[in-house]
Amino acid sequence: ARTAGVDLRFFLPPSILPPECHERELLEMFKEVLTKLPAESADLHECIKYFTSTALDQYLHSCEEDVMDSDISNEFHRESHHIHEIPRPRISQETLIEYCLQALLSHSTVDEHALS
Repeated sequence: ARTAGVDLRFFLPPSILPPECHERELLEMFKEVLTKLPAESADLHECIKYFTSTALDQYLHSCEEDVMDSDISNEFHRESHHIHEIPRPRISQETLIEYCLQALLSHSTVDEHALS
């Protein structure tokens, strides 16, 4: 509760995460779920395909940037055919999470994808 003096008995405690989720990054778990969902089916609406491909593309781009940033000296020793395209603008982790949530929400509208 964000209001001072609220009786916390009116609110449920937060859900407990399974132990295997404690050490994993949220974005990594999003990627795992999104890659398991069908994305190329002819039955899927174009919006669902767009949201899924955008989320995964942005995830891969952010991972690539992390690798490139980890050892910048390697950039000077690359062969010309390994040079990347002009860098895209960086997106924040919050924006990337929004893309993943949007993709998951769009998949939840498909009955076969919403079943657990």
